[in-house]
Amino acid sequence: MKFMRFGFALMALGKLAFSQGAEEEEEAAPQPQSVNLKVEYEILERPGPISVEKFLEATAPETFTLDYKIENIDEERIYNIVGVSGAIMNAFDRSEAGALSPQNFESVDLLPGKSAPLRQEVQLTLKAGRYYVLPYVHIQEDGEVKRVMVTPFAIEMLDPAMSTFDLSFLSVLAMIAALAGGAYYFYSSTIAPPPKLKKKNAVPVKVDESWLPDVHKK
Repeated sequence: MKFMRFGFALMALGKLAFSQGAEEEEEAAPQPQSVNLKVEYEILERPGPISVEKFLEATAPETFTLDYKIENIDEERIYNIVGVSGAIMNAFDRSEAGALSPQNFESVDLLPGKSAPLRQEVQLTLKAGRYYVLPYVHIQEDGEVKRVMVTPFAIEMLDPAMSTFDLSFLSVLAMIAALAGGAYYFYSSTIAPPPKLKKKNAVPVKVDESWLPDVHKK
C-alpha cells in the first residue's frame, strides 16, 4: 500500500513538473508583435465611406483605384512598406473567388508619427454576383515580409448592358425578326391557309323599266 501511495505521489509530482515546464516554455516563447499602422483609403471611382454592407455596383472589365493614407502610430518602430495585394471572396458562400495581383514598388520607410500616400489598382473581371474584396498592404520588418489586411469593401458585379448600336445586339434582333417572319409564313401557308371564296349562282334582278322611254327598254 505504501508503495502504491509513493507511486501516485511520483506521478503527481511529474504532472506538476510538466505543467510548470510548459508554462515556462509558453512564457519564454516570443509573442508576435502587433503592427501599429493606421490604414485608410477611398475608391476614386466610387467616392464615399468604405463598408462591407453597401455593395458597390461594377461591370466587368472595370478598374477601381484605391487611394491609401498609411500612418505609423507606433512610438519607436519603423515600418518598411514594400507592396500591396489582396483577395476576393464570394459573398454567398465565403469561398475564394480570385486574387488581386501583387504590386511591388520602391520601398517606403515610414517613421513613427509619419504618414505616406499609396495607390493600388484593382482589376475587376468577375462574373455577375456579389463579392468581398480584401486589400493587403505589405510591410517588411526584421527581414520578413508581412501582409496587413485593411478594411474590406463589397462589390456587386452586373451583367454588361447591351447597347442598341452594338453589332451583336443588332444581329440578335435581325435573327428574331427572321424567325418571326418564317414562323408566320409557315403558319399562314400550312396550318391556317386563307379560306377560298365559293362562287355563287347569279340571281336575276327584276328592274322596273316603266319609267324609261321605249327606246331604252329591253
